[in-house]
Amino acid sequence: MIEMTRSWRVLASVGIAAMLTVMAGGCGGNGTTDPDGDDVDLLFEEQFTNVPDGSIPVGWTTFDQQAATQEGPGDWKVRSGRLRQASNIQAPITTGLSYAINYEGTMAVIGDTSWTNISFRADIIPRDDDGIGMIFRWKESDVDPDGNFYRLLMVEDSSSGGPKLRLDRRLDGQWTIIDEKTTTYNGYDEDKKYVIEIDMVVDDFTIKINGSIVFEFEDKVADGGLASGKVGFFCYAEQGADFDNVKVYRRGP
Repeated sequence: MIEMTRSWRVLASVGIAAMLTVMAGGCGGNGTTDPDGDDVDLLFEEQFTNVPDGSIPVGWTTFDQQAATQEGPGDWKVRSGRLRQASNIQAPITTGLSYAINYEGTMAVIGDTSWTNISFRADIIPRDDDGIGMIFRWKESDVDPDGNFYRLLMVEDSSSGGPKLRLDRRLDGQWTIIDEKTTTYNGYDEDKKYVIEIDMVVDDFTIKINGSIVFEFEDKVADGGLASGKVGFFCYAEQGADFDNVKVYRRGP
């Protein structure tokens, strides 16, 4: 077991980085519209193709959750034109704090804390069968080093409680399961690409995997107090996961 530090590690690339085109809320985008014709602006795009192997673009912040003290630290680096997390880092299974509750591991985030009405899109390719997902509306917390955020979590391995698809929220150190699918979720395949889209407008969320809606809420998440924040990725005991084609669009005016 490796004891993790609570300090954050910010890794700067020595290569060419895709920069944020618009960071502050309330400003217009760069004029690139959503290919689906939703009349939204492209705020951010990252494809990692010009980033040297072994580095990470400027602006990305990676950190391990405080409970993830086993098989760490996290290992986020660009490899072959994709952002890859290669560590098996995880929180140990202990009485009262099990994988079934938290699935805590490592995260990488990017963006602006003012991002509110956005569409967050990315490709993820699992290389293992444990926990992988996407983070959104991430902000620092005054009481929790892990920050406050929403998380879309996909779990495949039955020994880790899978197959399972879950939307949850971490607020000041406390987890809340917003919704969870088990019997209606068939899991994921290793080495297969999944295109995930998370649309959020105020308190309305729509989440799609490969074009199919998996979660849809109207006003259900309003009690979370997380109105805006950064976006990113997550791994729990997922020893190998690739992330690519990151795009963030403004939704609406």
